Order: sequence, then C-alpha cells, then structure tokens
Amino acid sequence: MRAEGVECVQIRLSPLAAHPVLGVPLAELHGNVIALDDLWGRDTQRLRERLHHARTWPERFALIDTELFTRLHAGRVVDPEVAWAWRQIVASHGRAA
Repeated sequence: MRAEGVECVQIRLSPLAAHPVLGVPLAELHGNVIALDDLWGRDTQRLRERLHHARTWPERFALIDTELFTRLHAGRVVDPEVAWAWRQIVASHGRAA
C-alpha cells in the first residue's frame, strides 16, 4: 500500500503460521489492533530500519520473507489438532463443520 508519505506491506498469515510467527495465541489478538512492536519488541525497530534503507521493493520483500521464515521456524509448534482442522477447512473450501 502506498499513500502520501506512507508505505506499508500487508501480510496475511494462515492460522498455522500466525501463532509461531507472531508469538502469541490468536485468541489474544481477536478483535484487537496490536502494534507489531508490542509483539516483537526491539526486533520491530531493527526490521523497520532495514526496510527503510532497502532501495527496492524486491529487497524489502526479501527482508520480510527472511524475517517471517526465521520466526516461523523458531516459533512454537502448532497443535496437531489445529493443523488437522485447518487442513479440513481448506480442503472443503470452508464447508467443513
């Protein structure tokens, strides 16, 4: 997204990736707007500075990909029941009970 003086990136995470990447249970986020600083602390400022100094959008996307990949693989493991339920929802295109 781009607006006068503002550039943003929106990232959508599946429930399987959101908990490990964000570091908190999704129930704690429901219905709230939470600053990334509140989730990642000082790491957010480091990433923000690196993004600011990146010259191109492909560079920025690469930085974001690296950060998300690192957090995904260093984060908590999703409960097998949650992973199974998510796969059922996706496979049924949202029609699974």
